[in-house]
Amino acid sequence: MALDSSKVEEDLGGSNDQWAEAVGFFTGFVAPKRDDLFDTLVGNEGIPLMKVEISDVGYVDYVDPNDFNWRYENAGSDISNTDFVIPFYHAKGGAGSDVSMYKARITLLGSKGDGRVPSQGTHEGGKFSSSINNHLGMDGKPTWDSADTTRYSYGTGLALAELLNSADGTYGFSWNSLPVDNEASVTLANFETVASAFDRVAQFFSDQQKIVEEWQSRLGTEKDKAWRGKAAGVFWDLINKINKQYSDYADDMKATGDSKSKQGAELRQAKRDFKEAVEDLHEVWNTWQWRYGNPLAVLHTLLSAIVEYVWKNNITKITYEVETYGTYGGGYGTYTNYIAEDEFSNEAAIDAIEGEGKMPLSVEAQSFGELKELDTWVKIGNKALLMWRQTVEDNLDKAAISAMTKVRDSWSNSELDFGSVKSRGTSSTLESDYKEEKAELAEEKAAADAAAAKAAAEEAARKQEAFIQWQKEQAAKAEAERKKEKEEAERKEREAKAEAERKEKEAKAEAERKEREAKAEAERKEKEAEAKAAAKEAEAKAEQEAKEKEAEAKAAAQEAKAEAKEAEAKAEQEAKEKEAEQKQAEQEAKQEKLRAEQEAKQEQVRKEQEAKQAEAQSRAENMQIMQMNQAKTQQEEAKKEQAAKEAQARAEQEAKEAEAKAEQEAKEKEAEQKQAEQEAKQEAKEREAKAEQEAKEKEAEQKQAEAEQKQDRIRTEQEERQEQQQAEQEKKQAEAEAKAEQKQAEAEAKAEQKQA
Repeated sequence: MALDSSKVEEDLGGSNDQWAEAVGFFTGFVAPKRDDLFDTLVGNEGIPLMKVEISDVGYVDYVDPNDFNWRYENAGSDISNTDFVIPFYHAKGGAGSDVSMYKARITLLGSKGDGRVPSQGTHEGGKFSSSINNHLGMDGKPTWDSADTTRYSYGTGLALAELLNSADGTYGFSWNSLPVDNEASVTLANFETVASAFDRVAQFFSDQQKIVEEWQSRLGTEKDKAWRGKAAGVFWDLINKINKQYSDYADDMKATGDSKSKQGAELRQAKRDFKEAVEDLHEVWNTWQWRYGNPLAVLHTLLSAIVEYVWKNNITKITYEVETYGTYGGGYGTYTNYIAEDEFSNEAAIDAIEGEGKMPLSVEAQSFGELKELDTWVKIGNKALLMWRQTVEDNLDKAAISAMTKVRDSWSNSELDFGSVKSRGTSSTLESDYKEEKAELAEEKAAADAAAAKAAAEEAARKQEAFIQWQKEQAAKAEAERKKEKEEAERKEREAKAEAERKEKEAKAEAERKEREAKAEAERKEKEAEAKAAAKEAEAKAEQEAKEKEAEAKAAAQEAKAEAKEAEAKAEQEAKEKEAEQKQAEQEAKQEKLRAEQEAKQEQVRKEQEAKQAEAQSRAENMQIMQMNQAKTQQEEAKKEQAAKEAQARAEQEAKEAEAKAEQEAKEKEAEQKQAEQEAKQEAKEREAKAEQEAKEKEAEQKQAEAEQKQDRIRTEQEERQEQQQAEQEKKQAEAEAKAEQKQAEAEAKAEQKQA
């Protein structure tokens, strides 16, 4: 399946790749194009070097800012069978808004190693695929390839090592299935081969010149006049010419130092400079490849910096509120609400990274966007690529430029001088020399004939000399005038020079004065800067201490606030309970009062009845005493009337008692009804709270089940991926062993051929 590499950073310095150019020059190894290295290492949404899954945790895990064990167990590398995990909170609003908890689960694409840090050191790359269809929105089962990345990071340096350590140089060298063409291979031994050839030629001319010189010494260093124009003269010329040419060749190729020839010495020096440049280059690469050769190591540094920022500005920047609600039976319950503090941030960002040790990598502070958005992770992946490019340019490119410059200067015409090997004698042949001698003899005869004419010419010469003397006198006069003019010009020149020196001294003094003033000003500014820096440092320290104290105060305030709210809720609940008890007591007291009033009324009616009865009895007795003589019938009527009155009184009393009892029962029923309504409301609230709690528990259980299913699926995927990687590793190991055995067999065959 085709990966979407459209979002990968395009400019990785490939248009001016000094490292690849230098390695190609020194070894013949052609590195992959730097700008295309990561097109086959992109995840979902085109994120470079990684796949990122943002998941809702489903609950908020409140973290103590000092609980670094929680951070180690929940954030960073190799968490829950995941390469890298960054937990974070997300708030939709500003300070005081509710937060939800999420996790960014990151799968690294490449050589991720088997621990909490990606692989370091040389290793081969290759293809690897996902075991899950349509994972994270990617079509099918995507396939990635890290071969070009490892060829660039490690193949280049190993080619340099092969050149330095192998007798055949880079001839036959191949790494991660990328060979060096035989025509482009480089072998350091070739320098010595050519230099030795020059040494042998120089030694030949030196040895043979001594032999020929001995021949000439036997014939004589000067040609005998009697031999001129004869065969003996021609033989002397032959020996003299050979001696001259061999002597010139030997001088031009004369050895310098320990070398046997000038040209051999130059070639050996060229080899030394070439080899030193390669060694310097390899040394820089060897340090770089361990720290930065694997781009995932740079990504790991960036992700760790993001974890640090999230810990300081997100995880530790939330607080909570405790809410209280009533429960069945007059009790109460609580639930916790988590909210963002003032300094809370949703951003994925880093503070400035200060590089350490050899080849430090320093990065400025930067924000990439909200942690919850996948576009943010595209920016983070591209930032890792730019950081990796920075390590290449700051270290490999810089070393490559230095090495190429060293070789260029060493091999320039002014430094690498082979000289010229040639004869500085005549280019004549023996035949021409013979003819020349014949001509010389004829000239000598002509010279004798001309001697006679010389005397005649001497007179004319005397006259000519007199004329020349007059010309000399005129010339001497002119010379005297010219000398005078020259002296005048020299005087003016001395005066001008003295004036120039005076002005130069004045300018120098002025420059020194300005330099002293500038130096004093610079020292003053430096002291001011140091003072400002110290003040800023003290201010920053004070501000940090103030922030720490403020954070402690906030934490204490939050804790006090929570305790106060809890105490307030408890007091409120106790007050409600006391109020309910008081109302119940008041109701009971009211009922008791009504009962007492009813009993009092009943007692009063009884007493009134008894009083009336006593009064009637007294009246009857009085009437009986006073009216002893009344008729028995009147007494009976009085008795009947009395009985009727008693019956009426009893009926009235019973009616009043029934009315009081009915009123009491009505009030009791009303109280019971109110109590039942109150209990029904309380039970309804409890059922509602219980239903809500059960719903939340079911939702949490469902999310937990989903999380466990996802974890099982991820674990299965991880196990399948590990099995696949193990199979690939075993396959690569087998291939490597087969290659090693093949190379061993080839080497043994070559050795046997050489011995044969």
